[in-house]
Amino acid sequence: MLISIIIPVYNSEAVIDRTIQSVLNQPFKDYEMFLVNDGSADNSGEIIDRYAGEYPNIYAYHQVNQGVSAARNKGIKEAKGDYILFIDSDDEISDEFLTDFIQYEADYPMDLFIVPYAHNQLPTDYEEKELYTDNKEEVLEILYTRVDISFFSTNMIYNKRLFDHFLFPEGKIYEDNMTTLLSVHHADKMLLSNKPSYIYHQSKEGIVKSTFKEGEMDNITERIRMIPIIEEHYPTLYNHALSHLHTGLTSALSKIASIKDRDQRNKYAQQAMEYVKPYEQDFANNPLISAAQRSKYHLFKLSPTLYHHIYRVLRE
Repeated sequence: MLISIIIPVYNSEAVIDRTIQSVLNQPFKDYEMFLVNDGSADNSGEIIDRYAGEYPNIYAYHQVNQGVSAARNKGIKEAKGDYILFIDSDDEISDEFLTDFIQYEADYPMDLFIVPYAHNQLPTDYEEKELYTDNKEEVLEILYTRVDISFFSTNMIYNKRLFDHFLFPEGKIYEDNMTTLLSVHHADKMLLSNKPSYIYHQSKEGIVKSTFKEGEMDNITERIRMIPIIEEHYPTLYNHALSHLHTGLTSALSKIASIKDRDQRNKYAQQAMEYVKPYEQDFANNPLISAAQRSKYHLFKLSPTLYHHIYRVLRE
């Protein structure tokens, strides 16, 4: 069985060796690795070319900067494997990730293999258990409620056939939300392991940094796009979908609050309010949305400028 590993690369010269090495460390060797340089301005391109020249199953591609979705879609197009794994260029996988999957797959044919992710290092203790199921509603509820799994594309191994139904939305950030929902929606059998196997690296600077950038509204609109599918196929999860949207909204509002220019801040605030206006009443009646979350939203709605000042004080 061949596994295609797709790694989008953008200005990753300081960390890409660690990411690639985590794949090379796998005891399971029947894989191909696609390194897609998405217009890096540093030495990332030269580094991945070196690996491609040294290993016959590693391929380097170079494109103008188009975003992570376009880089992943390029890898999907080139992939010959039965299954696909995505890794971000500043993260890594555990030494047993591929072996665990192959051992499970021999007994439990599946379209999705889902694992928890860990921050910066793997935990030394966790509860060993698995869930093998075709119950999509059950899996989606886990994604909505477990923060160490959630709607990410990198802590899953996909049957390649799933990408006959969809690709990553290009030009978007927060692109994982819809694609993860569609992955579960089109999957037949899924296996969830409780063993953390994907290591997400985030620096202290990245944790505290919360500034607005173009595309931030995708954190709202991509979650809104999920709601009609939930309403039609998984209506018991509607409150979860609304809570998920509200979480994306409050995250976006915090980024909007960081905008120094008042006119710009008010412009994006109004835009955010318009996006979620159809769901305001459902927010108010949703038991999964906390009073603190509602208070943030109402304060921002009352005065983005006041929210901005409070936000600055709390950050300082």
